[in-house]
Amino acid sequence: YSPFDKNFLTIEFFFFLCAQLRMDTVIFGDHPGIPQLCMDAIAAAQIDDIPFSLTIVSEKADELEERFFSACPGIADAPQGLSVHRPSFIKLRPESPAFQKYLVVRPKERRESEEERIAALLQSASYIVVYTAEEKRNLTLAMYLREWYLKTDPSFSRLPFIAAYCERAD
Repeated sequence: YSPFDKNFLTIEFFFFLCAQLRMDTVIFGDHPGIPQLCMDAIAAAQIDDIPFSLTIVSEKADELEERFFSACPGIADAPQGLSVHRPSFIKLRPESPAFQKYLVVRPKERRESEEERIAALLQSASYIVVYTAEEKRNLTLAMYLREWYLKTDPSFSRLPFIAAYCERAD
């Protein structure tokens, strides 16, 4: 499953994102195409060697992580001293109360707890992809995330780009 076979994202869009100073990407979902999307995002970020982070939030994080690292053994077992972009996988259902808890945590300067680390990743995102197998869920989750960003930051200073996977062009 490659998202580039459908009306979704193009590698050119990732190049556009790389023109930014940072590319902090969070992918929400459980679509089987997520490992390929991760590989494409990492490839785009390495071209310009920009600061980059990639986090996948999914109920199926364990399965997606296994598939990604099976496809990318050089990232899974990178030689010592070699800098590679390694995605983080967080097993969490985005619609769950536990997820909502992460959205309101105010991380301190030093990220001491796992909760603060996850909250910082979610709150610093500059680009979000919603990529599940259900089009309606993608759109609903994208709207929920946009609403959350608007509610939690009245200054609107951190409004990441949110892309939702839609299989049909209409």
